[in-house]
Amino acid sequence: MRALTFKKLFDILSPTSSILQNKDLDLMLAVSMIEQNKIKILTLRSDESFESLSQEVDAFVLEQADENIVQRQLSERFSNKSIGVLKDLSLLTSKVIYKINKDPNSLPKDSFKYFLEIYGKFVDKKYLCSEYLQFASIFNTLITSVALPNSLHRQCLISVFPNVYTILKIGLTLPVTSASPERAFYKLKIVKNRLRSTMGQERLQGLMRITCERDIIINYENIIDTFASKSPHLLKVLVL
Repeated sequence: MRALTFKKLFDILSPTSSILQNKDLDLMLAVSMIEQNKIKILTLRSDESFESLSQEVDAFVLEQADENIVQRQLSERFSNKSIGVLKDLSLLTSKVIYKINKDPNSLPKDSFKYFLEIYGKFVDKKYLCSEYLQFASIFNTLITSVALPNSLHRQCLISVFPNVYTILKIGLTLPVTSASPERAFYKLKIVKNRLRSTMGQERLQGLMRITCERDIIINYENIIDTFASKSPHLLKVLVL
């Protein structure tokens, strides 16, 4: 009842408020609208208006009660397109890749359909499926060989599977929930306080990485070597 009452008040007062804030204010028009608003607000206090408002509230409640709110919220948050993208990204899991490796014909004909609708500009649509099948065919070799993946990474041979690499990057970038970004912004507020307002981007990235990724094992020897390399005097003191 209260919300609908305020809505009616805002419907009455909003045009007048806009006119009063206009730099080319017409005083006669403003006075006229204020007088009309007073009459309309007095009308809202009548028994007839209250009865009409009560009927509107009852109709709104019945309309909302007929609708499955949980179902509506699930539909809004998990649309067919977003679920389709997640299904397409599931093709990159090892379980599915092993399945495609054994039977390439099991790859659905509409694979990556929803993914391409959203991220199609980042990949080559023409060669995506064929490249994925080729990647799946040698997946066993990539998993069993320790040296090969490291070699591919060191030599920057991303061009061998550019589309699969792009999909993997996008899939790893998409957060499962909003909790991780929220924690990152919370840490950013702590790291970049008013005493560090002039901090450079490189230093900020380093401090954020230290704060957010505490589970990463720190190699203290590399830190000492890097710090010592900044000065010949430090090199003599820190490196034996």
